[in-house]
Amino acid sequence: MSRFSTKGNTLLTLREHFRPQNIKPLQCITYEDWQAGKFSLTSEILSSKQVIIRSSALSEDAIKESKAGQFLSIAHINPKERECLEQAIREVFESYGTPNAGDQVIIQEQVSDIAISGVLFTADIDTLAPYFVINYDDSTGSHDSITSGTGTNLKTYVRAKCSPYPCKDNRLNELLSTATELEQFFNYNLLDIEFAIDNAGKLFILQVRPIVKEEKKLDPRIENTAENLSEDF
Repeated sequence: MSRFSTKGNTLLTLREHFRPQNIKPLQCITYEDWQAGKFSLTSEILSSKQVIIRSSALSEDAIKESKAGQFLSIAHINPKERECLEQAIREVFESYGTPNAGDQVIIQEQVSDIAISGVLFTADIDTLAPYFVINYDDSTGSHDSITSGTGTNLKTYVRAKCSPYPCKDNRLNELLSTATELEQFFNYNLLDIEFAIDNAGKLFILQVRPIVKEEKKLDPRIENTAENLSEDF
């Protein structure tokens, strides 16, 4: 699990070493650098039509506590409008309470024309049984209806990881295969993957973190049941 870091650093690692085409351009700025005025945008970010400012605090996304949804994200920012951009960065840092010097915010090109967005878990989050569980929104075009808890008319897809059958909704099959590759990349099979798919069918990974597993233990009866599902599922 050595490749897990802050949300931002993990995305930078994936963009460099996994699939850059599935990670929108991004940069991170620490609170220490922000306070010192050491802040300049990369050419990729400046050329983006819109960016999203996302949290990347040191206290997020740990094995024992994720703090998912506790900090602010601000979308639809024009990176060329410096005052609006800096105000958004300031508000995200302020949402941490008292930021640490190493806390970050992410400035990332925003996915546009979203057809599907949601979260894929590579295990049942309560029992850690070996299933893919996808909670998704394919009707509103929102990037955060699942993660913010504000969505309605949401969908859930559950599949035993040992099942040989593809998903009937073909739009999700690349996501499922990518999840398996991410498990291999991180050498870890309990992942929480935030994603978006645009109207052209292109997949974007927005976040990868470990599933919080404090005090969770897989019941061997569940594991055996999941193994036997391959014949019927």
